[in-house]
Amino acid sequence: MYNNHLEEKVLCPQRKEEMLINEFLARFGMNVNQASEYTVALLHHEQVVATGSLAGDQLCSIAVAPEHRGKGLLAKVVTNLIRESSRRGYYRYFVVTELHAEKYFLSLGFSKLETVKSYNSLLALGLELD
Repeated sequence: MYNNHLEEKVLCPQRKEEMLINEFLARFGMNVNQASEYTVALLHHEQVVATGSLAGDQLCSIAVAPEHRGKGLLAKVVTNLIRESSRRGYYRYFVVTELHAEKYFLSLGFSKLETVKSYNSLLALGLELD
């Protein structure tokens, strides 16, 4: 029933809706990556509850509202971003996340490549092409 009230919306950078995304991300000390080419937002009753952006093969600016966690929204955002990235010709995807959140990306099939500055993880998913 929850997903029946969920609207998935693809947003383009520089559009009015980006303000909604930036306000949402500010709650987490984040903002939309300036290099992002594609952004998706999940809305519940016209409120952003999850978002993520794509900058080439990097998934970035990903957040889910705490009160909406555990409902598969991270997977929905990541799936959308991977689908779009694949459509653009990328087959390996990277994400940098805080250490406490890496377990969620690992559960989606990402592999840890390294720890960055002792508080972030660099993770990857997809084919390694030579």
